[in-house]
Amino acid sequence: MISKLAKSTIIYAIGPQLPKLVSLFLLPILTEYLTPEDYAVNGIIAAYILLFDILKDLGVSIVVNNSFFKFPKRYLFIWKRLFGLLKIWSVFYGIILIPIIYLVAPKIVGDNIYKIITLIILPVMFFNVYSYFGRSYFQLNKKPLPFVIISVTSSIASIVVLFVSVVVFKQGYLSFFYATFVSSFISFLIYFYFLVIKFKIVPSFQFSYRWAKKKISISLTTLPHLYAGYVLSISDRIIMEWFDIPLKEIGMYIFAYSIGMYFSIIGKSLQQASGPYYMEFYSKENVENEKNAINMTIVMHLFILIVGFMIALWVKEIFQILSRNESLTNSYFIAIFIIMAYTYYPSYFLNSMKLWYLEKTKKLMKISVVAAIISIVLNIILIPLYGIFGAAIATFVSYMYFGFGGFFYKDIQEEFLVKNKLKYFLILNVVLTIILYNIRDIPIFYKGIISLSVVLLILIFFKRFKEKIQFHTK
Repeated sequence: MISKLAKSTIIYAIGPQLPKLVSLFLLPILTEYLTPEDYAVNGIIAAYILLFDILKDLGVSIVVNNSFFKFPKRYLFIWKRLFGLLKIWSVFYGIILIPIIYLVAPKIVGDNIYKIITLIILPVMFFNVYSYFGRSYFQLNKKPLPFVIISVTSSIASIVVLFVSVVVFKQGYLSFFYATFVSSFISFLIYFYFLVIKFKIVPSFQFSYRWAKKKISISLTTLPHLYAGYVLSISDRIIMEWFDIPLKEIGMYIFAYSIGMYFSIIGKSLQQASGPYYMEFYSKENVENEKNAINMTIVMHLFILIVGFMIALWVKEIFQILSRNESLTNSYFIAIFIIMAYTYYPSYFLNSMKLWYLEKTKKLMKISVVAAIISIVLNIILIPLYGIFGAAIATFVSYMYFGFGGFFYKDIQEEFLVKNKLKYFLILNVVLTIILYNIRDIPIFYKGIISLSVVLLILIFFKRFKEKIQFHTK
């Protein structure tokens, strides 16, 4: 099964994310035309939208996922009614966002605020719900290829629009909003064809208030957890604005964060690829399959930690290649903490997927809500003292708790049939991050020696433990 997981992960990582990697290599061109202020405008508006993003689907993903595995013969019956429910809700949600965007947009956008609102609201009201159910259908049916093709197509269109808008028409921050709109529209068109025309999965409005209330009540238990995750990802940018950190510095932070976010492609790809396997393991409800879930998590965590270490080690050189703006280039040290923060994924998967399967999502709040509180408190304390460096520290600490906090709660671990020691990865993550920050400016020669040593250790480890890292459903 490890080969299947690797294949799916590669498809999810290389396919949908290939255009993002292309856009990464376009940065040397784009950063000649974009300023830190452009990144700040896009980042601040995006942060506030994410603050309310949890409301966009009312948390129905738990019902969508569980209905697929628990009612394989009739899950489409449930999906169609959820589809109709979200179609209605998305219009109201879009209306709610309009005054929010208007109020939070930085003053420098001027009359462009009306363009920004239009480009954001139309996909929210009319496009995104189709894309959500299309992605869910292909992912849960373990058919990554159509999902990948659609993602690549929409992303390439987005990159073309971004490039033309930035380089040819000099639209600055507006370019980000044009590109996102085009990507959403193209995804909608393709998913509309598959869902409505080919698979006949159409929104149904034939549901009772009692039925909707029952399904939403299940979903609402996940909202605090999901909302905390959003707060965790955007609290730094919002609090920096509250403390009047200069727009230029916020832009530097957002640029460095965005580079670090490219690394999260690996974690998100692992999540998409491993999710169905976790659900399959847990649905067997026996010791052997829980051991397999743990082994799969160990393999994924070792992989993402090694890749993260290697990228963070060379992050200064990466920034020098990618950026043609000195202010943006000098923010490279921020990316070290962001990259290493995003190594949390696999350990978080193990706990969260178990609780999602058992529909005991209230327990997840002990992880997510506390992590969000840690993020807010640390940002409030550290940003006034250390500026964007303080925000980077707060982000790293918060994500470490988000990833590993579940291992320290007895009632969460009691849900498992097998004990594990994955919490010790936390120590390894912290130690490696401290080392990386302190050696960030060492000569390239020594970085090369370290990189070769890591590769050698990987080869030795794989040769010795190859048989022990296999896992399959039993």
